[in-house]
Amino acid sequence: MKYVNAKKMLPAELLRSIQEYTQGSYLYIPVREGHKKRWGTRTESKHLLRKRNESIISGYRSGASVKELALQYHLTKSSIRRVLRDHK
Repeated sequence: MKYVNAKKMLPAELLRSIQEYTQGSYLYIPVREGHKKRWGTRTESKHLLRKRNESIISGYRSGASVKELALQYHLTKSSIRRVLRDHK
């Protein structure tokens, strides 16, 4: 998300109407309902987390301890347990 000068984007009449409520401040305009994208659809984050979690599960099944996995993946032991629990 980037900031855009309202003068460049909005008609002058609409800008004046908005200025009746606020001036010189940042205004967040949310996406309309039905147009929102699900988390992870714009980047590879969701895919990378799924791949990491599969690797954690595989390591655990191969005999690695929760402590070893936490050190390897730079996560807390409770995060490793949550990944293992959510997989079941």
